[in-house]
Amino acid sequence: MQKRRKHLQSGQVGVITLLIMAVILTVAIGLSQRTTQQQDAAFIQDESTRVFNAAESGIEEALSAITEAELVGETADVEDSFTLGDDEVSYSGQAREEFEMFVAAGDTVELPIDLPQDTNLDISWWEGESNCANDPSAIIVSVLSANNAKHYGFDPCAADRDTNFASTQPGSGGYAFRVTVPLTTDDVRVRIKPIFNSTKFLMNSNAITLAQYTAESTGLNTQ
Repeated sequence: MQKRRKHLQSGQVGVITLLIMAVILTVAIGLSQRTTQQQDAAFIQDESTRVFNAAESGIEEALSAITEAELVGETADVEDSFTLGDDEVSYSGQAREEFEMFVAAGDTVELPIDLPQDTNLDISWWEGESNCANDPSAIIVSVLSANNAKHYGFDPCAADRDTNFASTQPGSGGYAFRVTVPLTTDDVRVRIKPIFNSTKFLMNSNAITLAQYTAESTGLNTQ
């Protein structure tokens, strides 16, 4: 009887030992998988950072080419590519006859203009809802020449606010409002000031000498 009990105890010890070994093996496999995943994540992050830095170098090249063209009074339309380590980088820069930026309420943005002939300046603003309950921006536009200044006021909610400003037209391209301001060859700069609320502007005219450029760059890992 005692021999049988010892035999059963030995069997139980053997089972417990196997279970412990199985748990240890499972934990070891789990740690191994986790380590592999961490290594893969670190590798992907390093590769992404390197490719991003390569694309950033392309933007720097595009800006350098644009600056060189501006210094000699030319408009830059650039497109090129180069190799940086294991990465292929392609970039481009194109001039746009428009200026887009965010302006806080009460601040003023000023644009130099150069006109070979009379033309117009289209101004779009306000990316929110167009109803007056949202308190959209009104704008004051000043067109300056060497001898005089012309001032315009535009308000999409002129009746509600009693501003006596001119009305606006429906905008497009994500903007709620648009107006057109006439320019002459005597005009040298335009100032635009939002009131009642801050807003993003889009100004479009071939008269803008401080136009914006769209620069794009792509980095590709060839390995």
